[in-house]
Amino acid sequence: MNISEQDCERISAAIRTAESKTSGEIVCVLAQVSTDATGLPILLAALGALTLPWLLVAFTAMSVHRILLLQAVVFFILAVVLCLPRVRVAIVPRAAPLPTASLWSILCPRHCAQEGP
Repeated sequence: MNISEQDCERISAAIRTAESKTSGEIVCVLAQVSTDATGLPILLAALGALTLPWLLVAFTAMSVHRILLLQAVVFFILAVVLCLPRVRVAIVPRAAPLPTASLWSILCPRHCAQEGP
């Protein structure tokens, strides 16, 4: 992920202006995503896996060992599927608390160092 030299200079100028009004140092980071947000997908996978035994006990005559095996398999499959980036973005609500810094405020430090490839 690259930004133009013009944008880098504009961001650096904004940071210098902001730093002149405070005793702190502002550091910005260029990142593909601000968070992985895997908490909700794992929670949903766990809830699905915890609900499964109740349904199987109520509606089938499966053995306890088979139900426990299915519970583990369902959790693993749901966790993998729900943590896929496209699925995760679709299920995490837009109103969920996000980091307070906007993309432009984290784009580039004073020296335009970048994170990642």
